[in-house]
Amino acid sequence: MTTTETNTTPTTQPTPTDADTITTHTLLNCLTRELCTPNHLHTTNNHLHITLPHTNTQLRIHLRRPSHTGTPRFHGPLHEHHNNTWQPINAERLAHLINTELTHHTGHTNDEFIDQVRASLHHIHLATTHHTTHTPRTGTPHLNYINSEQTLIHGHRFHPTPKAHTGSDTHWHRYAPEATTSFPLRNLAIREHLIHEETAHDNATKPLDRHAPPTPHGYRYLPAHPWQWQLLATNPTLQHALTRRDIIDLGPGARPWHPTASVRTLYNGHEFLKFSLAIRITNCIRTNATYELTGSITLTKHLKNTLDTLHHTHPNTTILREPAYRTIALPNPDGTTNTTLFEGLSVILREGLQHHRQPNETPYLAAAIAEEHPHSNAHASHLLHNATPETIRTWWQTYNNLLIPTVLTAYLDHGLILEPHLQNVIVCTDPTGTPTRMIFRDLEGTKLLHHHHTELLNNLPHTSPPP
Repeated sequence: MTTTETNTTPTTQPTPTDADTITTHTLLNCLTRELCTPNHLHTTNNHLHITLPHTNTQLRIHLRRPSHTGTPRFHGPLHEHHNNTWQPINAERLAHLINTELTHHTGHTNDEFIDQVRASLHHIHLATTHHTTHTPRTGTPHLNYINSEQTLIHGHRFHPTPKAHTGSDTHWHRYAPEATTSFPLRNLAIREHLIHEETAHDNATKPLDRHAPPTPHGYRYLPAHPWQWQLLATNPTLQHALTRRDIIDLGPGARPWHPTASVRTLYNGHEFLKFSLAIRITNCIRTNATYELTGSITLTKHLKNTLDTLHHTHPNTTILREPAYRTIALPNPDGTTNTTLFEGLSVILREGLQHHRQPNETPYLAAAIAEEHPHSNAHASHLLHNATPETIRTWWQTYNNLLIPTVLTAYLDHGLILEPHLQNVIVCTDPTGTPTRMIFRDLEGTKLLHHHHTELLNNLPHTSPPP
């Protein structure tokens, strides 16, 4: 990328509230990084010029801030050069241009790309509209943390369709984090012999069972995500189980749970519950696969000493463990277990934050701190309000000193590959907003190196994915 001028619009430009502009900028983030860097970009007169090489399409956008690492910040509308003039274009036009370019580039078509862009744009519009008319509750560490989980209204900056999902707008408004909502669990009683669970240690399910309402004799408690319960309502095996009273619907619970950034994982201030949710969010149907259920417990047991040692080496970092899962094992007519319900009604118990932070620390989701535009008091512009350049450098150094040594020690000394992307890292700060502690979550993305964990990996069931 060539740069002839670097003066740009100040970085204090207002946050765009128009979903089309937000979607356009997000598509450009992906386009410039994945397809056009470095040979098909150049900067002149405060504008980034982009060439789509296979179609020779010329694009131009005003720069809010340049970048030497492929992450420029944009301002205002995108223009396409057509008939010797620069004409503004919207996100859908850009999506069609990208789709055509990628078809030439790869030799393959993507029939769902345009619809995914439209869906993401629509949901960004809904989330942005809600955010501009709703003031979330803040003021305590718990409320500030929940707010950080629920204000990622633009989604991932480097996903072309960050807010694409299935499910109705009505359900999304009731159950999605960006709706700044909370809701009770659906309480179920399951005949004892149909319960299937794995635990990492004795009493691992205690945090789960303390939410149980009075349950009939011979039954055990199973919480369900209320949206998933509705999605499974027409399943014939489930309907028969309700008729036979193998499952008793005990109705909604008494306590509110908050959806976190992943949508399907809920938090109540004490523990996380990771449910299946049979809707597509960006690329995937968000179901707890059987190997993921078993894997979470296997890793928690197998890595106990490793995680203890890692915490001893880096006492201000913690990896949240997942000590139990529970589900229902209903038989099919041929005697096999009904996989749809086994996975669909499963719940993984994950440790909460309260035992891993000091009372004067406030936890924030790292993704909310790093958002391009401020939507919560977790944003860097709030944590570093009125900070001097030296204070900002010190903050960044402190953040890296907490994060990087732990990740490298885990990898180099213990053969443990963490997945510390911004939605899986929680940053605890002191009252001045300075990072004091890092908490990593979600064992689903954790990988093991074979030469450190040979016995475990050699004995994994064949249904497990490769490490």
